[in-house]
Amino acid sequence: ALAQIGPPAIEGLVSRIVAPNGTIRDEVVYALSAIGDQALPPLLRITENANDVIRLAVLRVLAMVGSETTIEPLIAALFEPNQDMRNEAVRGLRNVGHAAVPELIRRLKNSTGAAQAPLVEALAALKEAAITNVVQLFDEPEERLWIAASDILGQMGSTAVPTLRRVLE
Repeated sequence: ALAQIGPPAIEGLVSRIVAPNGTIRDEVVYALSAIGDQALPPLLRITENANDVIRLAVLRVLAMVGSETTIEPLIAALFEPNQDMRNEAVRGLRNVGHAAVPELIRRLKNSTGAAQAPLVEALAALKEAAITNVVQLFDEPEERLWIAASDILGQMGSTAVPTLRRVLE
């Protein structure tokens, strides 16, 4: 019902996301995700000083909204120490789909070592949405990007084979 009110309900809902009751918090997450992008600025502001429970709730909203506006905070969450937050970030990036791929690839190209692992995982989760861009990494001059592309394709598994065949034809 609050989601139907739309933007006027945002501030009240955001103030309730910190509720200690998980059921209330879950309802707030669903309501805010139904409102969409307009709910994101106040949500992102509260995450700066929030605990993991609240930050995870906010990530759930971002994942459910799955718009281009959510790409940056979802990518940032890939590097959280909390596995639930990283999983939620990957889910959100899958919901964003193709639009998330260029930024993930850009960051992959600018990262090395362990910093690549979360980006590799996210790109692998995007499967068909990312495969063309992943294959193009083999054209890059740096061997570390070839290795990353191989890792991504390996994580995609056999589900990527039909799309990979089309890309390579």
